[in-house]
Amino acid sequence: MKSDKYKPGSRFCSETDLQQKFGYSRQTIRKAFQVLEEEKLIVRARGKGTFVADTVNAAPAKTNVIGVMLSHVDEYLFPITISTIESVVSKAGYSLHLMLTHKSTAIETRCLRELVDKQVDGIIVEPTQSGYPTVNCGLYSEIKGSGLPMVFINSKYPEIRVPVVCMDDFEAGRLVANELVLMGHKRIAGIFFVDDYQAFRRYAGFRSCLSDSGLFDDRYVLWMTFMELNDLHVQKERLLARLKDCTALVCYNDYAADKIVVYLLKIGVRVPSDLSIISIDNAARAQTCPVPLTSLVIPIEQIAGTAARNVIFMITNPGFNPAKEIKPTTIVTRESVARI
Repeated sequence: MKSDKYKPGSRFCSETDLQQKFGYSRQTIRKAFQVLEEEKLIVRARGKGTFVADTVNAAPAKTNVIGVMLSHVDEYLFPITISTIESVVSKAGYSLHLMLTHKSTAIETRCLRELVDKQVDGIIVEPTQSGYPTVNCGLYSEIKGSGLPMVFINSKYPEIRVPVVCMDDFEAGRLVANELVLMGHKRIAGIFFVDDYQAFRRYAGFRSCLSDSGLFDDRYVLWMTFMELNDLHVQKERLLARLKDCTALVCYNDYAADKIVVYLLKIGVRVPSDLSIISIDNAARAQTCPVPLTSLVIPIEQIAGTAARNVIFMITNPGFNPAKEIKPTTIVTRESVARI
């Protein structure tokens, strides 16, 4: 039917035909016909036979709605991401259906099913806990197989082949590490989130830069979960062991850097005289931190706008691949990094 061998409205083969062709029992064939009828793929007319339904190859009705599923709310990236996407899709005649997973894979499952049930025209997804294999691999594969346009934003699940629009996180890691090298630092630590795929790319860039300079030492690298960052007093020994003898620290993002600065000041470590700190985001948190943070700017408007435009283009051009990495370029200098 899908290949047009049996066209909408044409007579379909009989139960006897299929039984003879495939060798299954009459009961099995009858059950198959029942399923086809329930799915509205065939219509049975008493005394006339079985016919292919007119709706078999009909395109699904457009809803003019694009689903957006983000992992969490922050004070900087979230408002810009949403306002940019909304501006782009509204100009194209679409509205948004926004959902948040709050970094929970269980909520992600529920959100994905709701978006599919709502029959949106396309989906923009920020993966949840992308550093781990996703429990929703089957669901994502089902959505992809259905032909529903879907784009990942900011991060991705490596095991799922879905186009992603994001910053070049490898380059981001290189840039912030290089900034510390240029400021004269030679013993440079790094803190990264183990539950976020972006962190692995930023770590790879961080390591590449320091290795090229002959400065990389994995004893100075600390991997944490997002939740562990909120219990730094429990992580004190691990944290101080990584920072021992270091003069500078690269943090995965401004959220982590702000938490680290507050804790270090509390235990008597001075920033930047004892330890310089640089991070990534250039969020509002970078400015309100007790020691304003030197931070790499994420081109979030460009990322969000590209993701929105690309998913719209996919709706009318199914073969289009919207994958794109956007290079970061700017580091905003504040008070958290000192030259030595």
